[in-house]
Amino acid sequence: MKMSLLSGVLLIVFGVYAAGNVLETRQQAGGGTLSRVDINPGVLELHEDNNFNTEMSALAYNVAGDPIWDGVYYEWGTSSTNSVGTLTQTVGNITQYDPLKTGCGEVHVIARYGDQTITKSIQVTVQPARDSGQPDIKCETTPEPISSSRVFVTSTTYDGNLGGLEGADAKCQERQI
Repeated sequence: MKMSLLSGVLLIVFGVYAAGNVLETRQQAGGGTLSRVDINPGVLELHEDNNFNTEMSALAYNVAGDPIWDGVYYEWGTSSTNSVGTLTQTVGNITQYDPLKTGCGEVHVIARYGDQTITKSIQVTVQPARDSGQPDIKCETTPEPISSSRVFVTSTTYDGNLGGLEGADAKCQERQI
């Protein structure tokens, strides 16, 4: 009796462990790492007198570039100095943008997949009403930051221990041409 009870407990523990490994393996095989999220359309340029909201959607992708269709939680938001528009929904992969007044702003979406989070923003420009006679406005865009890392190539082989940042800088300085 004790042996069958012990066998049953071990079987349950093993089953839970195996199920967890199968899930993790499936996520890895399917590229379960969140790589990016795209917003469609990629830029919004609207007029103040739009008689309809502009449809928007978000879709997350894994490191292999494949879309992640299930299990992603999307949260939308806006930011602008003078609230140039609003979103009809702030949760889900689909929303609509309603322009309110002339100005510049942005729409962003946060994609959450398990414990991973990634954010994407797009520029929003709301132009004056078409028949207002006012000139179009120009919004300045802030470029996406480029990595500030610098890589130096050398013919010398190192073992990976360069003595921290100072040691690495010293080696680069002595080897530079």
